[in-house]
Amino acid sequence: LVLEDYLPACMEAINPEVPSQAAGLPDCDCSTLFDRKEYLAHRVRAFCTRWASRDLLNMQYYARVKRAGTSMAPPAHAQLMYEPQTYGLSPNTKVISKP
Repeated sequence: LVLEDYLPACMEAINPEVPSQAAGLPDCDCSTLFDRKEYLAHRVRAFCTRWASRDLLNMQYYARVKRAGTSMAPPAHAQLMYEPQTYGLSPNTKVISKP
């Protein structure tokens, strides 16, 4: 399973593996089911190979607000890597950030 969460234009993801980015943040209660996470410019991508149940799979991460304003968060996209016809999208979300 690959899960891609696209960030609104007003935000950027914080990579907890980079000490200068994660300084002062509380520990993230992130799922240990993900084999790998990638923190890219406009999205966070996570890969899971051991998830075999029908339970919910949650991905959590911290994001930093870059500027104030109203943005649309594009839908998150989840799909089976070797069966791309099996996928799902979340709804668009309006995000309002304040200084």
